[in-house]
Amino acid sequence: MLQKNTVEKTAFELLRTLIQDSQMDQFFLVGGTSIALRLGHRKSIDLDLFTQNDIDFIHEPVNLIVGKFNWEHIEKRLHDMIKNPQEIYTAYPI
Repeated sequence: MLQKNTVEKTAFELLRTLIQDSQMDQFFLVGGTSIALRLGHRKSIDLDLFTQNDIDFIHEPVNLIVGKFNWEHIEKRLHDMIKNPQEIYTAYPI
């Protein structure tokens, strides 16, 4: 069972929205938030989404989703960063 109280409500809503998009099927949640959702041992404010594939194709769906949350897609390098005033959400290719 997920420990939803360990993640900010907006971050959890974003995660749920992202994973419902079929283009995000190849991504998986890792890092502290992933562990916190399982163990409930601490609060977490970021989402680390990893993939082994090229991420160029996700910009349009991610921008549409992020727009619904009033966040801004701010950067494309080796990773994409999605930022709201308090939190940063990052998708890294590996």
